Amino acid sequence: MNGVIDIEMNEANIFIRFASPYIQQRLFNYFTDALFSMPGQLVEPFKSIDHVINEHELNVKNLLRLYETYLKNNKHWLFKDAPRRKDLRIFEAVYHFNLYMFLDKFLSPKKATVWPEFPTGNGKIDIIIKYFNHIYGIELKTYSDESSYKEAIKKATHYAAQLQIKKIALVFFVETIGDENRQKYEQDHLDKETSIVVETILIESGIS
Repeated sequence: MNGVIDIEMNEANIFIRFASPYIQQRLFNYFTDALFSMPGQLVEPFKSIDHVINEHELNVKNLLRLYETYLKNNKHWLFKDAPRRKDLRIFEAVYHFNLYMFLDKFLSPKKATVWPEFPTGNGKIDIIIKYFNHIYGIELKTYSDESSYKEAIKKATHYAAQLQIKKIALVFFVETIGDENRQKYEQDHLDKETSIVVETILIESGIS
């Protein structure tokens, strides 16, 4: 198909993958709009966002805290019709679409550019933000256990090296988390060889 689609196989299944990043981007935007065409209120009108963004830089951790508040305030309707897995949990990709929607709608009026990186799941990061000549990377995961948490930190370090940035945000979605575990797992991890910092951030969805 002239490079539009590609075939991917594993032991049990054959998949069609859209090989073109352009087509992937269009599909990603389509599904984002289809799932979240009515985003609701992103931020309270009189809430100060000076700790999130200024004229020269972006604080990604504070930005994601702002998103977590948005998620908390709107979860009762935002994911009402979201597709779910066989175990009735919401697909991880749905959170990716929702976060991308929030970031794009919040940052675009502020002259920042947000885009998902493709091909996903193949050594690429999930979301990239460009603002005032700075590049910010966000890698997204659903927390499952400590071993996958540690492995994700290694991969995020590799992604940051590919982007040639010294700091990257690694975001884990969790259903619930207490203060003790948040303090334990929300840490900055410095890679001694590359001096890259992986900033782990946990987003509590409150959705099962």
